[in-house]
Amino acid sequence: MVGPRIDDTPSDLFISRQLSWLEFNRRVLELAQDEKRPVAERLRFLVLSAENLDGFFMKRVDALRREAELGIPDDGPWPHTPAEELVEVGVIVREMMATQAALWRDCLQPRLASEGLAVTSFADLDSTTKQWLSRHFLDQVFPVLTPLAVDPGRPFPYISNLSLSLAVVVDPKDDAPLFARVKVPANQPRWLQLPDGSGVVALEEVIGAHLKHLFRGMAISGCYPFRVTRSVDVPREEEDGEDLMDFAQEVLRDRRFAPVVRVEVDERMPVDTRTLLAEELKVEQDDFYDWAGPLALVDLGALPGLADLTSTRPPWVGQPHPDLPVGGDPEALFGAIRERDVLVHHPYHDYDRTVVAFVQAAATDPKVRAVKQSLYRTTVASETLSALIDAAEAGKEVMALLELKARLDEAANIAWAQRLEQSGIHTSYGFVGYKTHTRITLVVREEDDGLRTYIHFGTGDYNATTAKSYTDLSLFTTRRELGRDVMELFNFLSGYAYAPSYHKLVVAPQAMREHLLGLIEAEIAHQRAGRGGRIVAMMNALADVPLIEALYRASCAGVQIDMIIRRECGLRPGVPGASENIRVRSVLGDFLEHQRVFRFGNGGDDKLFIGSADWMYRNLDSRIEALVPIDDDRLRSELVALLQLYLSDTAAAWTLGSDGQWTRVRPAPGEAAISAQDVMMMTVTPEA
Repeated sequence: MVGPRIDDTPSDLFISRQLSWLEFNRRVLELAQDEKRPVAERLRFLVLSAENLDGFFMKRVDALRREAELGIPDDGPWPHTPAEELVEVGVIVREMMATQAALWRDCLQPRLASEGLAVTSFADLDSTTKQWLSRHFLDQVFPVLTPLAVDPGRPFPYISNLSLSLAVVVDPKDDAPLFARVKVPANQPRWLQLPDGSGVVALEEVIGAHLKHLFRGMAISGCYPFRVTRSVDVPREEEDGEDLMDFAQEVLRDRRFAPVVRVEVDERMPVDTRTLLAEELKVEQDDFYDWAGPLALVDLGALPGLADLTSTRPPWVGQPHPDLPVGGDPEALFGAIRERDVLVHHPYHDYDRTVVAFVQAAATDPKVRAVKQSLYRTTVASETLSALIDAAEAGKEVMALLELKARLDEAANIAWAQRLEQSGIHTSYGFVGYKTHTRITLVVREEDDGLRTYIHFGTGDYNATTAKSYTDLSLFTTRRELGRDVMELFNFLSGYAYAPSYHKLVVAPQAMREHLLGLIEAEIAHQRAGRGGRIVAMMNALADVPLIEALYRASCAGVQIDMIIRRECGLRPGVPGASENIRVRSVLGDFLEHQRVFRFGNGGDDKLFIGSADWMYRNLDSRIEALVPIDDDRLRSELVALLQLYLSDTAAAWTLGSDGQWTRVRPAPGEAAISAQDVMMMTVTPEA
């Protein structure tokens, strides 16, 4: 059977990337609705679903709106125009927000109260507690509040991104109602604990109950919480800045005044107040989203006492890797990596005792001559970057490529870039027009038989925070061909070298898509030759049109394909004549699935890769990414088993149907549910 070809694949074989992303968040919200989970876990997924929506609006909606306003047709064979997508986004998000609010109001809030953590309304408190809160307000809150009136002499105030505010309607004597804004201070706890320990009350409710102290002599006719979301997708040409440092700093400045893409409001807010906000914030009424409950559900994750609930599962503690020594001895660590390749599974294996230990060993080992690192996102306090500074101060040659354009992490990366430069480290900011997304550390060590290169390659960031909650893979190796490739890559990243041809490494944007297409075509050839075609791919997102069309062709040739996609998927599986041999599933657990693993059957001699890139246009054409082959037979078997484990998950998996709908996977009657993440935790936990 001949499958669909590039440029003539019907649009109904594709799923909109934005709408598919919202379906991913619906799956997260479904975990919050799971009554079998403890209430604290359900609340965590509710918070995550709200945080995801914040990110969706900040990162995606403004670009979609600009395309719709300009009448730009959708790029590629997608089934909707930007204008149609924008309308559908509004419908889905409103339905999702209504579900979130009802879940909190009708289920989680009462359940928390039954377990001793009551989130109480100020109006429901007794007079003694209200008096205590009045004293607290006057002593601790009132001094930091600033009421901002809006009239001809006082312009509408700047509203910062994701800040919580009160729209106050004031009725003066013998005049029209006036508007004022009171910002709920972000430097104070959102939830105030009641003196008798019976629960908490929201700060904005306490402020709203005491507005008479801010507007003395005035009648308050209404007080309505609202919250503004601004875009972080600031259109700016990178070439306009003198260098990428200037560009990143200008983006941060511009972002403060970026367009408003969403205004969340108390559902009771009257039309006149909405109209004023719409005019001043330069938004349409379609950009208003009503809430029937507390705004900023993300703050529920900071409820005091949440971690003390008896139903809360203790946080996972990463374990040491059996092939890597513990204790910080550089000779022992490098000796272990020299003996065999090591594959580390985060967060099951401890990040500090593997990745951090590797970089710290490079900094302190007198035999190490040079350290080079490429990283995307980091944290304000980074042990790996501190180790690079220690290495430079010890006289080693140190180079760091720190991507200044990592969205929402620009400020931390700028601060670290300046600190690294001041420490004498050769610091690069990346490339104009591209983001450097690959995460690699190269260590050059002088040994008895000459210089040897040690490589760390990670599917995740050098970030101690996400390393505790994201599933990722780390490869440690001394393979010479890979070492030469990584040296060539770093020379390309820091100098004027042309993009080289690599022996083992597969690099985007130079050749990754072409390489992946070649691997898919090879599976088609194996299938037609009777050797069987097999593809298993695990990633965050699939939206690249050429790769989707290649998978359709492979399916039509009989290649068996399993895709494990955490987030959005633009491919429609199970369609007769196009994708009946493709299965798509998503696994969502307590940890965020972030690893990228790719298996191609190769006629019985599997080719296995781990990588930093999803199968998306931005990764393959606009980022510097790397795909690393796994050559060690033991590690190859380990990856095959890992993929099979996720294909067997019946505890936290969904499958995508040919109609574009996701269905929760359930264990067969009488069988226990299999959780891939639980199995991984049990696998690495030492026996008692």
